[in-house]
Amino acid sequence: MPWTDNRRLRHLAFFKAVADTSSFTLAAEQCNVAQPTLSSAIRMFEQELGADLFERTTRRVRLTRLGHSLLPLANAVLTNIDLASRDIRALAESERQSVRFAAVSSLTSRRLPAIVRRFGEEPPAAKIMIQDVPSPDVARLVRDGEVDIGIGLAPFDPDLFEQHLLSEDALVVVCSEGHRFFDRGEVSWRDLAGETVTTFKPNSSVHQMAASAFAQAGLPFQPETYNYRMTVLGMAAQGLAVAILPSLEELVYASLRQIPLVEPVVRRRYCLIHRKDRPLLGPIRPLIDLIKSELSG
Repeated sequence: MPWTDNRRLRHLAFFKAVADTSSFTLAAEQCNVAQPTLSSAIRMFEQELGADLFERTTRRVRLTRLGHSLLPLANAVLTNIDLASRDIRALAESERQSVRFAAVSSLTSRRLPAIVRRFGEEPPAAKIMIQDVPSPDVARLVRDGEVDIGIGLAPFDPDLFEQHLLSEDALVVVCSEGHRFFDRGEVSWRDLAGETVTTFKPNSSVHQMAASAFAQAGLPFQPETYNYRMTVLGMAAQGLAVAILPSLEELVYASLRQIPLVEPVVRRRYCLIHRKDRPLLGPIRPLIDLIKSELSG
């Protein structure tokens, strides 16, 4: 049986108490057990080792040679366990006062920072660590325990994650003043035939959803793609292309306008997720409640 099991650790603690006090009675009081219980445990320990640890007389108890050899090892083991327990408690306390959070950039760039600032102003103080990642990475980070909660685009695995629908947006076309779409109330995907289109890279949900909509409209999809929204918006602002973006994106340039894309309307659903089998410690639950109240609807 390994030395790290509970019974062996208990035997070591009893052994050290007897060695420190030179008394089975005092050791039992120190360990908060009955004296016969402690004596029986020491006897069992000696039987497992195959040697006596104490010389017992009617007047005193003292260590045998083996007992003297074992004492520093027992001290080291029990001290290390005590230190490790303190470190784990301190780490757990730190974890309870922090939240690790992953979210898609369309939220981290705009609405989440204000929520984080507001949450940090309310006692007790909590540290919130945010990662802005593509939506597929949100599920992976929450699944692997690298973050406590995440916000990404549905669907998510319902067996693994608790999910809270926060909001929806739709894909829109963004164009500059003077473009033929600028004064329209809506634009169909077929209307994009012949247009130079720009959007995000193929690993983005926007690109993938737009590609599907183009396919439904029977159109080829060969956009100019970029990693960052400011580049996509800049291309549209200069009249070099029309941009396909989610409606939540801030346009930044006053010359730009977003027009709903229809036939079909392509919607995205933002969900907050956390693992069903992980407890929501410390500030995690209050932060979830605040995010739901601020972003839902």
